[in-house]
Amino acid sequence: MARTLMADDGRVVLAVAPQKDGLQPPTEAGLRAALGSADAAAVTAWSDTSTSRALVETKPQPATIASRREIPEIGVTIVKFSNGG
Repeated sequence: MARTLMADDGRVVLAVAPQKDGLQPPTEAGLRAALGSADAAAVTAWSDTSTSRALVETKPQPATIASRREIPEIGVTIVKFSNGG
């Protein structure tokens, strides 16, 4: 579906670059080449192999809600639990 929506006939590319002496802006051919190589790149699903331990090693004891305060202007609810968490 994404390839259908991102077809070449519906793609708009905006290149923004600083104007500096000695710095050449990207050419249309260069941008097309970059998009072509990106389209051809193999994409694999991310796999987290950096850790094998639990996110929280010592789980807190279950608790009840001791207090609740809402800040409706920003859509936030602050909750304090009976176990101090």
